[in-house]
Amino acid sequence: MAPPPLVRVVHVVVQSIAGESFEIRVDLPCSVGALKQRIFEQWNVPPVFQKLCMGSAAPGDYADLSEFCRSGDSALCVLLVISLNEAIGDLKISSRRLPALQDLARLGLRGGEDAVAAVMSCCSEDRDWQIRLAAVEALAKVAPRGDERAVTKLLGCLEHRERNVRRAALRALSCVAGRGDAHAVGAVRCCLQDPHGMVRRAAVATMAQVTSKDDRAAIAAVERCREDTDEDVREAAEQALMALAEQSNQRSGMRSQCDTGKEEPSRTVA
Repeated sequence: MAPPPLVRVVHVVVQSIAGESFEIRVDLPCSVGALKQRIFEQWNVPPVFQKLCMGSAAPGDYADLSEFCRSGDSALCVLLVISLNEAIGDLKISSRRLPALQDLARLGLRGGEDAVAAVMSCCSEDRDWQIRLAAVEALAKVAPRGDERAVTKLLGCLEHRERNVRRAALRALSCVAGRGDAHAVGAVRCCLQDPHGMVRRAAVATMAQVTSKDDRAAIAAVERCREDTDEDVREAAEQALMALAEQSNQRSGMRSQCDTGKEEPSRTVA
């Protein structure tokens, strides 16, 4: 019977292209795939997006870290490169599309413009409404606030025949659209008349996120929702109006502080 392999401790320093880094203690033998899981727990970067470089090598998941540790070394430097190639390839395969979208959502803003473009394609091209739903939810995670392309795509989803997609698009707009975006505010106002209460409720909540405090017409539309036949919509309207009022008070307070901090003009004594 062969003796069990000797356990060796190594400190792995993981560094990203952006310059972030962290150190973890690893017991060898340890596979590259196991290290990717540790990185996911630390940085929330799913393993599918991780390309780990050790010197000039980019080993596969089944390679052992001990292969890259020289005898006597107690530290191993690893460079993490985020690659979307595998996930984008999975989006082209119907059976893998949903988990790929979920992975992209977990990656979030780290995915950059490539992730936004990949997710946007699924928002409009897929015939399965559940895939479109997942794509809309993912877009809320990967697109930065104010991304005009993402906002335009989400506005189109507000007309989808499936109410769950419309609700998800409204929630995503609250994350992506900038406050005071006229196109977004106008489209969300139309959703206040949606035949389904769950969509109207989402529209009311989104109005609180995208409406400017100076947009009296939009605020009046939210106020009318206090008379909605759906109790949940009426409650959402009350909460939205409170949020808008608080936003207005905060800005007024900031303006008062600025005015107070100004120096008074010197007065000439007669």
